[in-house]
Amino acid sequence: MTIVAQFLCFVTWLLDGYKGNRLILSIMITVIYSDKFLLHYTGENHPERPERLLAIVAV
Repeated sequence: MTIVAQFLCFVTWLLDGYKGNRLILSIMITVIYSDKFLLHYTGENHPERPERLLAIVAV
């Protein structure tokens, strides 16, 4: 397996709609790739398919 990319994302939750209190968290997202993932067949019309994974890794 190979780590393809890591992203630092900031997520905001609205805690109280009336007062506008917010909680802001930072989350690290890691994309991991293996050729074995291409063998996982989810069906013809499912969005998760080998072509999509290859397109993501190509970026």
